[in-house]
Amino acid sequence: MKEEVKKIFTSQYNKEAELIVRAPGRINLIGEHTDFNLGWVMPAAIDKSIYLAFSLSGNNTFNMRAANATEFVSCNASAPVVSTPHWAKYLTGIIELLLQKGYTLKGFDVAFTGDIPVGAGLSSSAALCCGFIYGLNELNNLQLTKEEMALFAQ
Repeated sequence: MKEEVKKIFTSQYNKEAELIVRAPGRINLIGEHTDFNLGWVMPAAIDKSIYLAFSLSGNNTFNMRAANATEFVSCNASAPVVSTPHWAKYLTGIIELLLQKGYTLKGFDVAFTGDIPVGAGLSSSAALCCGFIYGLNELNNLQLTKEEMALFAQ
């Protein structure tokens, strides 16, 4: 999957990715769907993951591509929330939260793919959010702690 996301990124943006992030799916042994309500959980990572390829765009545009979708999403810091397909709402939501908290984001390009079955209860959306926030943290040197990143993703 790592090589696949690199190819998808290069095909979409006509350049090499600067950063590759792997975010695993998970199972919850107890407490399914209670984590976002501050309930008890006992998660464990699985061998299925989301892979994200990132690079700075060199401008103030945030460009996003899901490998399995036909839509390409682009926005910027002055108007980050746009009418977006379902998958992009996770990403634009994180962008909006970071900007609301006063973080400055450089323009970026991202593409992602994965082998977590969507809708199977293996936290594909959580993996996408966690991988995305981790990538933004690295690209922008935001210096977020792992706990802060988890809370933003939540």
